[in-house]
Order: sequence, then structure tokens, then C-alpha cells
Amino acid sequence: HLLLKDVLNFSHLSTHQIKSKDILLVNLSEIVERYTKKFNIEYKTYTVIKDKVEEFKNTGFQPLTIIGGVIYLHFLKDKKKISMRKISEILGISSISIQRFLKYNNEISSRS
Repeated sequence: HLLLKDVLNFSHLSTHQIKSKDILLVNLSEIVERYTKKFNIEYKTYTVIKDKVEEFKNTGFQPLTIIGGVIYLHFLKDKKKISMRKISEILGISSISIQRFLKYNNEISSRS
């Protein structure tokens, strides 16, 4: 599920440019590609992140929240420093959204 905010971020349109009759389908991997470029992530890492994002696409989280959470976890795993706040600013989402995703991910991981 994409919110209008997600579509606007991705397409660089403003709310008054989208009419109610307009339908815009956005592929999740295209969104991942666009935002991983903003973090200067290399292609090999992008493919790992893209695959991980796909695992969470039916969890009820917004796509940008999933992308933010997966990027944060990836940087954490690789011991690269980036703040959750920086990720949330780049993606245009709240840090709390990423924290909720991380909590969900932690709960799922502990069940396995």
C-alpha cells in the first residue's frame, strides 16, 4: 500500500498535479532503487536491501518505513554509522515509524 505522500516523494509531483482520475502504479523495487541511491549504496548492497524489503512488503508497514528500517538494520550490521534521524529525514518519514518497524522485526526474529 502506498500513501499519496509516498507517490509524491517518488514522482516529484505536488498534490495539485494529481487528479482523482490519475492512477500511478509504482513498483516497490523502483522505490528501493531511488532511495538507496540517496544513501550512496552500491549495487551489490542495493540488491540485498531490495530482497530484504520484499520479505516485509505484506506486513502492513508503509513502503518507506520498511525501506528505512531495512537500510538502518543493514548499516547497523555492517557497522557503518548513520543515525535513524538522518534516514528518516532523507525518506521523509518519522524516526518513530522506523522504531516500530525495528520492534516488529525484533519480535519476528526472536520467534525464529
